[in-house]
Amino acid sequence: MKYTIEPNLTYDKKVLDDFVKRNREKSLKALSNTWHITIDPENLIEHFYPLSQYLHQSAVCIFTQTARKQIGIHADGSHDIPERCYSASLNIPISGCTEKTKTIFWKFEDNRKIDYQIVEKRNYMWVKDWEEMVPDYTFSLIDKPVIIKSSSAHSVQSDYDEERVLISWRFDPKYSWDDVNNICKKLNLI
Repeated sequence: MKYTIEPNLTYDKKVLDDFVKRNREKSLKALSNTWHITIDPENLIEHFYPLSQYLHQSAVCIFTQTARKQIGIHADGSHDIPERCYSASLNIPISGCTEKTKTIFWKFEDNRKIDYQIVEKRNYMWVKDWEEMVPDYTFSLIDKPVIIKSSSAHSVQSDYDEERVLISWRFDPKYSWDDVNNICKKLNLI
């Protein structure tokens, strides 16, 4: 479980679809904004309890990726701002999540530390010297939630002809990736 955890979660897809319908229009902004922070996770808290008690209550994002859009190598959150340093996210597929869209985790072959460039007023960081990195692990979010190590360098490559929509709910910044693994074990999710 270096980069992903596949928790055994049961949930009602209709609850999630309704959540996206209610919040997507409210949060959409002009231009190319694709990350939409939703302050109130509403009924998702009880729907994903007990896991939700470890998730950040103001870091629910609805992510819309347009058809065939490629997202460069980045890490989510901001390592320099402790309250936005999310080690993990629960990613929940809503629509357009197929094997034609891949999340790729990257590393340097010599395992050197990754340097990031913070993007002001955004909730991600670009990776410096990304062209020197090599793929380390690839997966596709298809039909069930996956917890990803969102603080690690990753990109998204899509060969799909329709938009992709998912909910990404960040774990509270106080939890490390190891903590998240232990929480999942404690809750018998893995």
